Parts: sequence; structure tokens; C-alpha cells
Amino acid sequence: MAKVMISMPQELLEEFDKAAKSRHKRRSELLKDLVMEFLHQGEIGSFLKKNPQKSIREQIDDLREHTFKMKAGETAEDLIRKMRDSR
Repeated sequence: MAKVMISMPQELLEEFDKAAKSRHKRRSELLKDLVMEFLHQGEIGSFLKKNPQKSIREQIDDLREHTFKMKAGETAEDLIRKMRDSR
């Protein structure tokens, strides 16, 4: 898995950490969920909004096979790489 470094104001980072903690997630996990939600706001975003009882990760997992035609064992990272490589 690739690592990234981002910069943000300390106050924002503190708020982000509180949000992650309240959801029992690590920073990286919450950030990954937020990025995936942002990237898939179209058809998938409307599905996510209609199904708030499931976590974002569970909802995306439910949609992976049908929307992205992902192979078993393929990750979102693999899909993003393929999309980037096809540009």
C-alpha cells in the first residue's frame, strides 16, 4: 500500500482525529473512506446516502462487484491504479 503525506492546519487535524476516534478508526482508515466516498459521489454516492445504517466501507464492498467489476481479491487501490494507467 502506498503512503502519502499531507499538510493541514493543526486545528483541522485535531478535529479530524476526534472524528476518527469517535468512529473507532485510525486516521488513514477514515481518510481512505472519505476519499472513496468523494471519488464515487455519482451513482454510488446516492446509494451510500440511502443506506446510512451500513458503514461506507461495507456499502462500497457491496457495490464493488457490480459497479466496478472487480476481480476477487482486487482492492480499491488496484482499481485506482488501473484507472490512472488507462489515462
